[in-house]
Amino acid sequence: MAEPTAPKPYVVFARRWRPQTFDDVVGQDHISQQLRNAVTSGRVGHAFLFRGPRGVGKTSMARILARALNCESGPAAEPCGTCSHCRSIAAGSAMDVIEIDAATHTQVDEMRNILASVGYSPSSMRFKIYIVDEVHMLSKHSFNALLKTLEEPPPAVKFIFATTDPQKIPDTIRSRCQDFEFRRISAEDIVARLDHILSREEGVEAEESERRAILEALAWHAEGGMRDAQVALDQLISLTSGKLTLAATRQLLGAIENRQLLDCVRAMQGGDTARLLELIDQLVESGADLENFVKSLMQFVRDLLILKTAPRQTGLTDLPSTWMEEVKAALPSLDLGLLLNLGHNLFTLAEQIKTASHIRFLVEFFFIKLTAAGSARSIDSLLRALESGAPPAPAAPSPPGGGGARGGGDPLASPAPAVASA
Repeated sequence: MAEPTAPKPYVVFARRWRPQTFDDVVGQDHISQQLRNAVTSGRVGHAFLFRGPRGVGKTSMARILARALNCESGPAAEPCGTCSHCRSIAAGSAMDVIEIDAATHTQVDEMRNILASVGYSPSSMRFKIYIVDEVHMLSKHSFNALLKTLEEPPPAVKFIFATTDPQKIPDTIRSRCQDFEFRRISAEDIVARLDHILSREEGVEAEESERRAILEALAWHAEGGMRDAQVALDQLISLTSGKLTLAATRQLLGAIENRQLLDCVRAMQGGDTARLLELIDQLVESGADLENFVKSLMQFVRDLLILKTAPRQTGLTDLPSTWMEEVKAALPSLDLGLLLNLGHNLFTLAEQIKTASHIRFLVEFFFIKLTAAGSARSIDSLLRALESGAPPAPAAPSPPGGGGARGGGDPLASPAPAVASA
């Protein structure tokens, strides 16, 4: 009796959908075109520095460049992907393409051992290529050991350095590299890529009415990183057994509903302390992360400021398209001074939360202080009074019961002190 065949191991989306050609790399067209032209013209430098946020394609681009240079039918701007060289590089088994994690090879002796093989000719390929990830983690002495090789590189050796923190790389190293800055990927590009993956994934479905909102939530959460978005989509499919819902997406991401954020800003506008405390209580009861709430509110206020001051620049915001019209309709009732003051104070609150032992009280104190300041005046109302030449009318006192300065507009309060810090 034949033994049962072992199930095929599952490959996560971030690996299964990893870019294989320059065209596959989303959101980095400016870099793809430069590298493609360099390979075609034969003007390929000996060292490259790929810098940018995590998950935007730096290591994938390095592997694609290695394939383009070593493809059996190349060097070719579009590697074939089928020859033995291309396949071994894609699988990570090519002897002449050495991938190094600098975080685990920080010491100078380890770097010297690695560089000892630089002088040897490639075993089977056209070039020997060193891909050093998180290169900024190398020690000072390791960089010094690397510098000598970069000053006099062997003709058949290429270095590709990837980093999320280029400021830590010595200028002597950076000046000897061709510098490529990878950008955060736009939410629209991430949504399009996730939609492409979903359309080709069997056993996964989502209601058409919610599909767009689900993908936009995943893209917003990823903050410009394609890998983070793909990992989150993978997790969401496991959570829902392939039947994606917006409610499950919010549960997974700890996402705050846009309506809650707008309600919060409206309550600030009206000085409605009671409503703000009620919103905080609802968030805590639902298991939401208050630190994530503050972060989401900061992003939302940023979007409101852009729409308030530059209405045509909707492309600069991260608001979902399904929510844009309602936000625009609410803008006339929101005071610019309120938004400016709220944005300013949220930066301080976000920093205080990192060290706070009682986050709920800190957030509640923040809103109480901003809304209960009955003597505060709206910036817009003060400007209008100055323009008209009339003396500014005194601010109305706070209504009884802790309701705050209703209708008074923007409370100009100083940042809340870190009273809850440990």
